[in-house]
Amino acid sequence: MSSAAWEFWKQIAYSTVSSAYVVAMALVCILQYVLHVHRLSEQRRRNDAERRQKEKLASALRDVQSRQLVSRTESQILHELIVADDLHRAIAELLRQFVPNKATDFAAILECHEEIPRVVLARGLSGGSQAQLRLDRSLRQTALTEGATVVEGARLLGTKLWASLSPADRRKVCHLFLVAAQSDSAGTFFLITTNLFPPNSPQELQLQLAKRLLACLAARLTQGRQVQTHQSELRTTKEMLRLRAIVDRKFEAPLKMIEELLGTLLEMIEADRAALFLVSPSGERSSKPLVRCGAQCHAGVEQQWRHHEETLASLTISGSQPLALRAEELRQLGIETLLGSALVVPMRRQDRLTAILCLTRRRCEPFQPAQQELAEWTAQLLVETMHRALNVALVQRQARQDGLTELANRRAFDVQIEREIEEARRNGSECSLVLLDFDHFKSINDRYGHQAGDAVLRTASRMIREQVGRIRSGDRALIARYGGEEVAVILPGFGVSGAMRVAESIRSAVANTEIPIGGQTIRVTLSAGLATFPVHAQSVQELIAAADAALYQAKQAGRNRVCVASSAVPLPT
Repeated sequence: MSSAAWEFWKQIAYSTVSSAYVVAMALVCILQYVLHVHRLSEQRRRNDAERRQKEKLASALRDVQSRQLVSRTESQILHELIVADDLHRAIAELLRQFVPNKATDFAAILECHEEIPRVVLARGLSGGSQAQLRLDRSLRQTALTEGATVVEGARLLGTKLWASLSPADRRKVCHLFLVAAQSDSAGTFFLITTNLFPPNSPQELQLQLAKRLLACLAARLTQGRQVQTHQSELRTTKEMLRLRAIVDRKFEAPLKMIEELLGTLLEMIEADRAALFLVSPSGERSSKPLVRCGAQCHAGVEQQWRHHEETLASLTISGSQPLALRAEELRQLGIETLLGSALVVPMRRQDRLTAILCLTRRRCEPFQPAQQELAEWTAQLLVETMHRALNVALVQRQARQDGLTELANRRAFDVQIEREIEEARRNGSECSLVLLDFDHFKSINDRYGHQAGDAVLRTASRMIREQVGRIRSGDRALIARYGGEEVAVILPGFGVSGAMRVAESIRSAVANTEIPIGGQTIRVTLSAGLATFPVHAQSVQELIAAADAALYQAKQAGRNRVCVASSAVPLPT
């Protein structure tokens, strides 16, 4: 091979090797770049994975911290709700957690049986909104179904709840949270709030916390009310036993017992006055109450208060149920002054209205159900007690009363005159005795018959009662059938001149009265003898003897006249 050819092939070989080297170097560079890019990509992927892991861990940490915060807050509040003696204060602290600033938020605990809720306690919610607050049925049902709901936007603007809020309260609302907790015995409790807590916690956790707290509060309120109910029942039982003990005690007169019973009832139910009106079998109310007790007032106030009591008693004549009247209801009846609340209880026995108990007070606070229950129980106790007392009084009256004339009998006279003379001796006062005897009474029996004589005795006895009833101390005077056609009148506190006027009024009234007998009328007269302790006698026996002697003197002087015992007994030295 020539040298020229060799050089040619040599150049070709060098050129080929050089090109292959370049290609190889290029491939190496490309491979290194790809490797570098791959490494960068892997690094970025690892960095992204680490960042996501850190974010996940941070989120989990925040979630744990939020849950720990919620748990700590819940534990503190639950502890306050469970152990607090003052539940009202514990609820106020709970609402303060929801509403740190009353100027920007509000919250309220509601108890709801119907559309109109009762505000248990509120914070940041104006009094006007509390008074007008309404809670839509649809909102209540949603909250009960879901446990909690968020109301906002158009859904909120079309509700009665929104309409019942004042303009100032509406400005606090961006969205409204409604939480529900149902109680078996106390209805349903709701929490409405514009804010949740703890701050910066997830809303889901906040709502769950609100639901648990409200459920605990509902249980605590229910438990507290059950305790209050038991305490109220125990207190009512003690009060009933105290009232029963008054009825079981012995009193000088039934009215004294009724006055003490009603006075004790006034103290128990925090009323000012009580008035007990009797109702006749025909349904007519007595114009004056049998008993009136309680706070004393000036004359003008007393008269107005009595008028109000009579107005209230008139309402119950046609009704059968007790009336618990508030101030606004009293104003509708025309009672605009003095009374703030009233309780009127009809008292029935065997389906017949027998009396009306009227309880009144100045305070506008209405009577509580427990107070009304105690008043009704006392009224029924009083009905039965009055019935028993009336039966006893009738038996006692029959034992003391003359069946023909309905005057006291001789036994009652003997007991009463001993008592009155002893009282007069102790007090240094006077007591007069008038003995009355019908003139020619035997001739009336002989001419017209004994039935006519009985009619004369009944008519004349009624007239004697009328005359004695007009005197100032007629409540202590005693008229008795002394025997046959004789009548005795005991006049405590009367001297000779006063007793003389009474005796003369009796004599004149009988003498001027025509008594119908068998289709005709007759006139009768009577004679009277008068004696006074200690002027004419120093003992009961001496007083009766002196009056009897004066009666004999009247008979001897011509009858139809009054004579006074002629001789005075010297006072003991």
